Amino acid sequence: MKIFNSHRQMRIHRQGVTLIELLISMVISVIVLLALSGVYISAKQSLKFQDTTGRMQEDAAYALEVMTRDVRMAGYAGCRGIDVLTVAGVPIYYPASMVDSMITNLKTASNPLASLSSLSADMSVTVQPLAPHNFLRGFDTLDIGLLPAAVTTDANSHALFFSNVSANSVATTSNTVASIDSLPIGADTYSWGSTARYYVVSDCYKSHTFLGQVGTIAGVSVISHDLVAGNTAASFSGNATYTAGATVAPLEWRYYFIAERTSAASSTPKSLYRKRFDGVSSLASEEVIANVEGLRFHYAENTGNDANGFPTYTADIWRTSAATVTDWSRVVAIRIGLMMIAPEDAADVESATTPTFSLLGSSYSVPTGASANRIRKEFSTTVVLRNRVPVRY
Repeated sequence: MKIFNSHRQMRIHRQGVTLIELLISMVISVIVLLALSGVYISAKQSLKFQDTTGRMQEDAAYALEVMTRDVRMAGYAGCRGIDVLTVAGVPIYYPASMVDSMITNLKTASNPLASLSSLSADMSVTVQPLAPHNFLRGFDTLDIGLLPAAVTTDANSHALFFSNVSANSVATTSNTVASIDSLPIGADTYSWGSTARYYVVSDCYKSHTFLGQVGTIAGVSVISHDLVAGNTAASFSGNATYTAGATVAPLEWRYYFIAERTSAASSTPKSLYRKRFDGVSSLASEEVIANVEGLRFHYAENTGNDANGFPTYTADIWRTSAATVTDWSRVVAIRIGLMMIAPEDAADVESATTPTFSLLGSSYSVPTGASANRIRKEFSTTVVLRNRVPVRY
């Protein structure tokens, strides 16, 4: 009996698995693999989404930083903010058409202020381009003449224009005795050279904009403002002289907008562009950052005065378009809104097309076409115009 049982046990151990058991194990294996593949796909999509949104956030942060840094300089004019134009010895506020002339001449590379010369015989040495009501202006549509040849306009783009004195400034090293004297600057720190460009000289009492060129007198760098530089008069208005420490810097303009690189409006991502005037000529429009689909501006406008009749320069009302701004000299802050778009289709198309979007609180229409399935995200910031301060006498 013991021998029989032993052989029986051996036969049982040699039998292996049955077909049913094999099928069950295969089904279980497939279920496990499907579950693992689902986890893998989900993790891959999540990683791609995080990478995409992370890049969008980095690009938006860079774009807003560049714009914020530039806008904070709007209206900067050295020691004293420029707000008065003197014509024939009479101080007046600069004509409201000044910014329109700037925009028009920003399109040309030579003598961008030439069209203004008819306002005064000595305009080139007395022009004050940074009056409160004209050193900044917003636009609800783009000026086609300011766009690069390779890009097209876009309905989702507002535009912003502003002027200021460059942050690259120098100080005069000694007093001028007569209003025709060149401005001593010691050294040509920023390599401005002999090319004639528009400068602003300012102290805490007065300021002038003039065409100047760097030269040397007795081994010392100076900026001349005579007829050779292109001025129509060889002296500053009112026989003005400047003491050591006055600020001298080139006059600059900026124009921000978004546009497409090509005419393929339905599929080509848009970019944030900037066009600049550097004191010499209008530079070619430069791409700041890609994949910016929408650009909007809101404007904080001051509407009240203090007891003495001066503007209080507080944000009384936010205007949602340039057309609704009633007085540009009372705009005290700018709110910038960007709609960033992913450079490629979303990993999860359904989640990308479901949301409704808004930009600065207003509904945002997603363009149709190949880019409609891409991830979008709004970014915004508010910039106070720190140079918009009333002059107190």
